[in-house]
Amino acid sequence: MRTRNGIAIRATNVYETASTSATVVGGISRGDVLTVLAYTTSWAYVRLTNGTQGYLSLSAIIPYDGSVTATPAPTPSIPTGEGTPATVVVDRLDVYGTPSAQGEYLGYIAYGTQVTVLDQNGTWALITPDGSKYGYCLLSGLKANSQFTDGTAATVTVDFLTIYRSASTSSAVLGSIKRGDQVTVVDHNGTWAYVLSPSGNYGFCQLSGLTPTSQVQPDPDDDTVKYVATVVYPKAPFFQSASQDSAYVTVSAGTDVNVYKYNPSTGWGYVGIGNQRGYMLLDHLNKNSYATLTENASGASVLVLQQELEKRGYFDGTPAGNYSSLTKTAVARFQSAVGLSATGIADQTTQRILYGGYAPDSPILSVSLSNGSTGENVTRLQTRLYYKGYLSKTSSVDGDYGSTTASAVKLFQTAAGLSATGTADPNTLRALTRAAAAVPAAAEIPRRTTCRTIPRARRRSSTSSTWRSSSSASPMSTAPPAPASTTARA
Repeated sequence: MRTRNGIAIRATNVYETASTSATVVGGISRGDVLTVLAYTTSWAYVRLTNGTQGYLSLSAIIPYDGSVTATPAPTPSIPTGEGTPATVVVDRLDVYGTPSAQGEYLGYIAYGTQVTVLDQNGTWALITPDGSKYGYCLLSGLKANSQFTDGTAATVTVDFLTIYRSASTSSAVLGSIKRGDQVTVVDHNGTWAYVLSPSGNYGFCQLSGLTPTSQVQPDPDDDTVKYVATVVYPKAPFFQSASQDSAYVTVSAGTDVNVYKYNPSTGWGYVGIGNQRGYMLLDHLNKNSYATLTENASGASVLVLQQELEKRGYFDGTPAGNYSSLTKTAVARFQSAVGLSATGIADQTTQRILYGGYAPDSPILSVSLSNGSTGENVTRLQTRLYYKGYLSKTSSVDGDYGSTTASAVKLFQTAAGLSATGTADPNTLRALTRAAAAVPAAAEIPRRTTCRTIPRARRRSSTSSTWRSSSSASPMSTAPPAPASTTARA
C-alpha cells in the first residue's frame, strides 16, 4: 500500500480528535515531515515521526514529494478521491487504531452502519463514519454501496430475504426470496433496496443480502458430492462464505450435509443442505462410517459404545459388549439429550455425534442427590451402585434415597478418596461414572442376595406406571428392578 507524505508550513498542535478542544497529543514545527493517513476538507489524520497519530488542521501542511519511508504495518494510504460508501454487513465490526487486531481498540460499529472506506489493502479498511473519526476494520465486514446502480441485476447471497411494503422492518411483509434468486435493483439508499422480484412484484429488502449478479462466482464443484457428513456441533454455523466474519445461520446436530469441496489445511468445507449452499468448519462435521447397533447385538463395537456412554453419564451398567436393555435405554437418553428421536437404536447419526468430539454429558452429572431425594436420577444412582457392588439387593433400587443408599454412597466415597458425606454431589456422580470407578474392599462388600428370578418390578414413568417381570437375573440383561412394594426407603 502507498502512503503520502506531507510537510508542515507552520507550527501547530496535533489533537486526539478532529477538534481544537480535544486533548493535545503532540505538535509539529515548520518543515516537519509527516505521514498523512486520511483527510477531510478541514482536518488531516496523520502519523508523526515518533509514531504518534492524531489530527491537525489541513491548512498547516502541503503535499511533500520526497521519498516515502516504508511503514512497518500495511497502513492504508491517503485516498486520491472522496472514498467509497459502504455498509457494515456483520452484527458487530471492531475498529482499531492500526490495521491489526493487536492495535488500540477504538470500539465497534453495528450492522447497517454507513461508513466511507478511504483506503484498503485487501484485508483491512481505513474508514470514517462521519469525517471526524477514523479507524481500521476488517474489509470482509463491509459491502460497498456503489456497486449497485439503478437497474442492476442482483443475486440473493443469504439464505433468505424478507420483502417489505416499505423500507422498514415494521412494515407489512409481502413475501421472501431465497439464496440464488435473481432480482432487479430499481433503486437503493445504501441500506434498503427497492427491487423487482422474480414473480414480477416490487418491494423493499435489505441491500446487504444482495450481490450484483456479475460479481457472483459460480459455486465450486456444484454437482459432485465428495461425501455425506453429519453435523456434530450443537447449533453449528452455516456461513455465507469461508470466513467466520461472514453472515451465518445455525444448523442442528444430526443434520446430514453434502460436502462438495473441502480443504483440510484451512478447515473449511463447501456444503449443501437441501437446496442451500454455504460453508462449514470441517471440525463441526463427522464423516466416519458406523454400523447400526441394535438390541441383542454384541462385540467390540457394542463395548466401545457402552464405554463412551458410560463416560458421558448415560450408561448405568457394566460395559460387557452385549447390547442389553440397559444399553438401549442409555442410547435413548443420549439421543434425547442431542435432539434426536429416542429410538434406542445406535444408528450412524447417533454414533457420529457421540464420537464427534462435542457430545454433551448427561444432566445427571450436574445434580446433587441426598437423603430424601426421589425419582429417576435416584434410580440411576442406585443402579450404578448396584453394578459397582455397593448395593447388594435389587430391592434397594427403588428410586428413594434412604439410609441404605446413603450408606452405599459413603462406602463408594471412601473407596474413591472422597469426603464420605453420603450425599451424591456432582463430584461423586462423575467419579462413579468412570470406567475404573472404585470398588469396595472385601470387608465392605455387601453380600448380594442370590435368587433364581428377579422379583416383579415397577418401572417408573412420567406419565404412567407399568409392571414387568424378568426370568433372568443377569445384570446385563435388564436394569435391576424395584420390588412390587416396599415398607422402608433404601
